[in-house]
Amino acid sequence: MGMDSSLDKILEFAIAREIEANQFYKYMATQVENPEIRKMCEDFAREELKHKAKLELETMKRKKVVLNLNISDYTIDLSSKLLDYSIAKEQHSIDLYIHLAEIAKDQEAQELFLSLAQEEAEHKQQFENQYNKLLKVK
Repeated sequence: MGMDSSLDKILEFAIAREIEANQFYKYMATQVENPEIRKMCEDFAREELKHKAKLELETMKRKKVVLNLNISDYTIDLSSKLLDYSIAKEQHSIDLYIHLAEIAKDQEAQELFLSLAQEEAEHKQQFENQYNKLLKVK
């Protein structure tokens, strides 16, 4: 199985993270009253499905799958406020994809993970912008 098997396992783990993120944002959209934040959560839920599709395409190219990483390294406390939690969650996703890019052996996979890290950074920035807006209002 070799290195390709490890990459396949990493991809499977990343797919599971994107599914989790999609479910999280769909749930959060039902919990917030602010329509702008609700729409942003709904948009991010759709974005996470796009990330999942990119990862699944890579998996299909390799025709393999499943990983047991230390998931606690990439999860956060659920008791945080929505925006704080969302910002932290996006940062963890950024960190995860940067880490996966560092350990990936082939350039195509590295580029995929860095691309996903960039998209997660954009999500984080949008949450930070919303957070800053809310602070100015109060």
